[in-house]
Amino acid sequence: MDKRTFEELISRIADNNKDALEEFYQDYGRLIFGIAFSVCKCSSDADEVVDEVLVKVWNSASQLYNIEKPKSWLRRVAHNFAINKIKSRKDIDVIQDKAIEEKGYEKVIDNLAFFEIISELDETEQQILSFKYIEDMTFADIADTIGKPVDTVAYEYYSALKKLKDQSDKFL
Repeated sequence: MDKRTFEELISRIADNNKDALEEFYQDYGRLIFGIAFSVCKCSSDADEVVDEVLVKVWNSASQLYNIEKPKSWLRRVAHNFAINKIKSRKDIDVIQDKAIEEKGYEKVIDNLAFFEIISELDETEQQILSFKYIEDMTFADIADTIGKPVDTVAYEYYSALKKLKDQSDKFL
């Protein structure tokens, strides 16, 4: 994502150009979905987050000029919407059932196993590990997304890995 392309799309969206919003979705939809899925752990919730972010972009496009780091901004917006989505969940079992129907058992089992393994970690450590392993994000990208310094993200990542190792040593 380069700043110029982002600003051109935002300018066209601010002029109520629906084709520009479609281009925005084509260019950035996967990024938004990936961030949302890493937080929500459910594709239907992640899809809703994508929709919510697109609505935000559409409604506030005239105010989105001169964003220094558009990719970081977009990651942070997606992350915040995803956090709000999981806070509003009513029934986690129904959501997991939907995820199994949508993605197939093997993929969901892998994801659920991963999330079960990291469930004893605090929320920030879980997010960092999810971003690193599921989204294959760099520490810099994760730092931009969650609004923490890169050194802090790296420290929390390695601290979380140590906690997981200590947990596994108890059972081996």
